[in-house]
Amino acid sequence: MSEIYDDVLDKLRHLPSEEEREYEVLLTNIATSDYSNLKDKLQLIIDNKALAENLRYAAFFCLATYYRRKKDISLNEKLVKTYEIEFKNHPTYRHLYLLYLKTKGLNSNNIIAVIELAYESQIVLKNHSGAIHCFAESVAEGYEEFNESIKNKIKIEWLQKAKLAIDKAIELDLKYAKYYCTKGRILAIDKQFVLAKEAIRTAMDYEDSDRTDYIMRIGLYQYYLIKVQTKEYNTLIETQIKDSEKIFNEKLRSLNKTYDTKAKEVDNKIKENNIHNLEFLGFFIAIVSFTLGSFQLASGEDFDNALKLIIILFASILIVFSAFGIMLHKISIKEIHKTPNFLMFMIGIVMYFIIILWR
Repeated sequence: MSEIYDDVLDKLRHLPSEEEREYEVLLTNIATSDYSNLKDKLQLIIDNKALAENLRYAAFFCLATYYRRKKDISLNEKLVKTYEIEFKNHPTYRHLYLLYLKTKGLNSNNIIAVIELAYESQIVLKNHSGAIHCFAESVAEGYEEFNESIKNKIKIEWLQKAKLAIDKAIELDLKYAKYYCTKGRILAIDKQFVLAKEAIRTAMDYEDSDRTDYIMRIGLYQYYLIKVQTKEYNTLIETQIKDSEKIFNEKLRSLNKTYDTKAKEVDNKIKENNIHNLEFLGFFIAIVSFTLGSFQLASGEDFDNALKLIIILFASILIVFSAFGIMLHKISIKEIHKTPNFLMFMIGIVMYFIIILWR
């Protein structure tokens, strides 16, 4: 039976360490090659328990990659779940399972779990640029696709880790174009738009034009570049709106303050006018009362008595009028002696004493 898949098996025998990036690259090359009946050959190798486990796992990894590339999600899911118990302790299994989850589709219920899984995977595969990049890309996807609650959680808990991870991935593989695009997406989350656009343009420059999916990849980079430019523009508009709102609110507060000041001034003027009007009214009534009282008192008395009565009436009017003014103006006891009302009050008192001493 071995001759059926010897050509593929020979390739699997010469793989580097599972924890190296090249391991995944070579298996991906096999998965995308033109081997006849490739998936059947890989399945036979997986099921042949007489073979070494590392060969069977390599075939499993390759077949999962084949299904993922073909977008055969249900077959990929069946494969992963069928051999989960058998292969889950392999260093790259977690990374492979993560790629399956991302192909299946992320949602608000699993995105944080996927990010956590990706983070754990890249810690184990610390020199595997693909696994490290997968974590950074998961953070970017989570922030771009989901609600504000998830965005805030990602920004607080994972963004800084993702920035360090994508720089490490690029350090391990300087010319791999996709890493630069992911870096641009992460920089855009942090609103570093100039650097983000520069990184995505670097991705477009580094992309291998000999790849069969070159046009699709360039189109994807162009899409993310437009997204960054749009976000940059929207952020600029939001900033301008906030600045305008701030200026408007400051103007409004200033106007309200001016209005309150003017309103108080008008209110005080009205109160002052009312007080003056009452004083004038009181003064007018006092004059009328004094005049009428003087005539009535003087009509049946001799000159001296009439004069005394008129002086007493005048003194009473002064005392009452000055006291009325003090109450209207709400003058404090400490300030009374400085006012004209106090002078009139004292004049009235003095006049009383003059009448008392007048013999």
